[in-house]
Amino acid sequence: MVKGRTGQRVRLYVRSTILGFKRSKPNQYESMSLVQVEGVNTKKDVAWYGVSVTEQASSALLCSLFV
Repeated sequence: MVKGRTGQRVRLYVRSTILGFKRSKPNQYESMSLVQVEGVNTKKDVAWYGVSVTEQASSALLCSLFV
């Protein structure tokens, strides 16, 4: 513990799995990726990461890739 540190600890990284690209039946969107983050099981948990929740990605994060 560092002297003088106050406040909450912040998690710097979390283990996750890339599930694939966001897709509809005929199309695949390479600029959007679905990521399953370990320990994220509810829509409330997803909201903590600041990501909007869709029906398709209720427990997976929908992340935009900047290519």
